[in-house]
Amino acid sequence: MVAKRKWILVLLIVILAGCSSTRIVSEVQLIHSLGLDLEDQKIKGAAITHIYGKEKTQVELLETKSSNLFTILPDFNAITPSQVELGQLRSVIVGRKYAENGVETLVHTLCRDPAIGSRLQLAVAEPKALTILKGMRHIICKFLFSSPIASLKISKR
Repeated sequence: MVAKRKWILVLLIVILAGCSSTRIVSEVQLIHSLGLDLEDQKIKGAAITHIYGKEKTQVELLETKSSNLFTILPDFNAITPSQVELGQLRSVIVGRKYAENGVETLVHTLCRDPAIGSRLQLAVAEPKALTILKGMRHIICKFLFSSPIASLKISKR
């Protein structure tokens, strides 16, 4: 009876060990900053991602339009060669029009996602979040409002 329990225990350990999900950093794109704007009753999403290589890291700006908030991430996955992850999300910037319509759904979604850390910063941009993300693309810093970003002047185009 004891031998049978040991075999069952070994079998369960082997089965459960094979069910873990692994994500290798060089095989996924980690979103560091996310921007959301409202254009023509659609949500325009933009994200700054880093592509980690052997020699250097590339910064890429992704853009997509969607009818609702929940399809933004799948749309990013459709336009990138590797899977997009929110594990390094540090800042979310929303445009003024988006913020005026309410950010309750966005905040609830961000709070309930266990992959997103507790040090996330939420900001409202005037007029658009995409303008700020285009300026941030060339600056690598840990947080959005660190000293290099605070002194950055972005020209309107």
